[in-house]
Amino acid sequence: MAAAEELRFAIEGSGEVSALLSRPAKARWLLVLATFAPEKFAERDQLWETGDPAYYADMTGERSRTEYRSDFNGRWIDESFEIKVRNHKTASAEVRIVERLYRWTSWDIVKNSDPFKKIDSQTVEFVVQVPADGEKIVNYKVHYSW
Repeated sequence: MAAAEELRFAIEGSGEVSALLSRPAKARWLLVLATFAPEKFAERDQLWETGDPAYYADMTGERSRTEYRSDFNGRWIDESFEIKVRNHKTASAEVRIVERLYRWTSWDIVKNSDPFKKIDSQTVEFVVQVPADGEKIVNYKVHYSW
């Protein structure tokens, strides 16, 4: 049989928190925390009912290919992409955009709107700042050859 003690306390802005401190027969003490914040649940439900995008995520993204050209006899492919990141938060955010360049291992980024870092032979990363309640658009063009 485990010994247990229940604790309840309030945290401003977070609602009521309950904790169960128990000691299972063959273990050390175990602390289990739970929170109940009815005002946060009501806020979430309101966002869902109105279809507000903030219900789904504070940050949203959209990726589209804007150009595709190829010459298989010349052994190359060019592709361009536009990535839109929207920040629905009240503070700016740093976002990592990781792109997999899966078509071939021999590639070059020939045009880019923002600096990028090569992570490995088929992965690049753009680290961008997205303003509060704003949007950041990243464009790049990759040239594959074989």
